Amino acid sequence: MEIERKFLVKDKNLPFLPLEYTYIRQAYIPTTQGFCVRVRLTGTHLAVLQNAEMTVKRGVTKISRYEINVPMDLAKAQELYALVPDKLEKMRYRVPFKAHTWEIDLFQNRHQGLILAELELQSENEIFELPPWVGLEVTGDPQFLNENLARLQGRYVP
Repeated sequence: MEIERKFLVKDKNLPFLPLEYTYIRQAYIPTTQGFCVRVRLTGTHLAVLQNAEMTVKRGVTKISRYEINVPMDLAKAQELYALVPDKLEKMRYRVPFKAHTWEIDLFQNRHQGLILAELELQSENEIFELPPWVGLEVTGDPQFLNENLARLQGRYVP
């Protein structure tokens, strides 16, 4: 089970970000019945993709989803990624704040300028402190689901 809260980042100047990040390329396979199927390729940067996985998700509540991750052969995942039109790319930074580690996603290409902060929790009612750079909560807003961003024909305008 994935329990996640998602926020827009209000300050686009992020001097606190660590130097290291994970480069992520994701493709979303069309499905029915409320499932999301994702192929994810990750690496240290665009030219060095090292890992691949397929993920199946299905929403339960506004902030909770069933999630199953299955490692994939990198070459096969790249073939599948190339076949699927609904894609997105982002750089992910892991930033500790108080008792939690936030994932900061800087979206690339047509979503350049969109920065989301995600926090995975142990329970839906877990208490956490918001960092000063966190803005509007967008948890549950379909506009900010990665699969919808990938399918968006235009460009996200922050």
